[in-house]
Amino acid sequence: MSPARAWFLLAALMLAYMFAFVDRVMLGLLVGPISRDLGISDTEFSLLAGFAFALLYTLLGLPIGIIIDRQRRLPVVVVGSLVWTLATAACGLAASFGQLFIGRMAVGIGEATLSPASASLLADAFAPSRRGLAMSLYACGITIGGGLALVGGGFLVEAAEAAGPTVLPIIGALAGWQLAFIVTAAAGLIVPILLAFAHEPDRPQSASVSPPALPWLAKNWRTIVPVFAGYSLMVIVSYALVLWVPAALSRIHGLAPSDIGLVVGLSLIGPGTLGMICGGLLSDKLVRAGRSDGPIIVSLASMVLQLPLFASAMLVTHTPSAIALLAAATFAISMIGGLQIATVQALTPPPLHGRITALYLLVANVVGLGIGPTLIAATSDTLGGPQQIGRALALVGSGSLLAAVTLTASALRRNHHSRAAH
Repeated sequence: MSPARAWFLLAALMLAYMFAFVDRVMLGLLVGPISRDLGISDTEFSLLAGFAFALLYTLLGLPIGIIIDRQRRLPVVVVGSLVWTLATAACGLAASFGQLFIGRMAVGIGEATLSPASASLLADAFAPSRRGLAMSLYACGITIGGGLALVGGGFLVEAAEAAGPTVLPIIGALAGWQLAFIVTAAAGLIVPILLAFAHEPDRPQSASVSPPALPWLAKNWRTIVPVFAGYSLMVIVSYALVLWVPAALSRIHGLAPSDIGLVVGLSLIGPGTLGMICGGLLSDKLVRAGRSDGPIIVSLASMVLQLPLFASAMLVTHTPSAIALLAAATFAISMIGGLQIATVQALTPPPLHGRITALYLLVANVVGLGIGPTLIAATSDTLGGPQQIGRALALVGSGSLLAAVTLTASALRRNHHSRAAH
């Protein structure tokens, strides 16, 4: 595949990831309006933010991974992008907890196609010594898309709330949070159009001989299990950043939605994007120096760095200090963004990229998105209610990161011993 086509493919997939993450992040800005209009608690909201999305996203990941390993991958992503865009619009029409829950599940169905297919496509389009940067640039869809959603969404929601219900032809009256979903869905229609102009790279010849997945996992479980578990625990903090940190800034520091959007959004766009790129460049440098476990080394450093920064940002009551610490924590958290999939690619034979990536995403999203948000909400309730969200974030974040560091370090040692033995 020519470099120009490879970079266009990367740009198209990154844009798709931007819009996919907008759908996830937007919900975190809308805790107050949705809870008010639908009469739901923090725990119920956490189910919308995490479990509803993760349920089918994870269940469908493995069968989609099998399809990706055996069929053309771009058509799968095109169909998936249409599904999650229409589902986002459906979320904007929801008038009850149940309807919004179903809409969030449908978003998960569409987005389940994206990362496994992207991992497989980019692994074939870029050489191993460039994959860390390629996957990190793809993962910049998180920081850029999430940041833009928070900045723009904050102003949109605040303006819509101030103006009252918006009446659209045919649809009728919409609250501010409903309008945010509709606008996001309309803008997201560009994704399937752009992907239709991308070219699919050829699979390597080795991909025609596919080893059975279960025997390969059984042989390599001592490395795969701690990597998957450690990275998944780290993902709890990543999702907390966009799902619960906005609520903490509102409840602890009294910031308005537009101010929250600027604080978290600009942290993602600036330090977050820089962290993604730095993580990819450092990983690639280690790989070129002969350390194939470069993605794991950089990921471990990211976990160690983010632990004190994130906990401090959630506990300090001085608003400027909290914002500065949050920006630094966002840089550290983002370093691992593209390296999760790069690690899976480094440990996995090419014919299994789709399936093993889907398996990792299943584990990571069950833990980070299905369990994490609800665990944080439950911890907040146990500590005394909504105003304790900062302490809950610090407690759950610190515990999950300590466990993640321990597991990832053990996987790194085992991988290093395995390389030395060969």
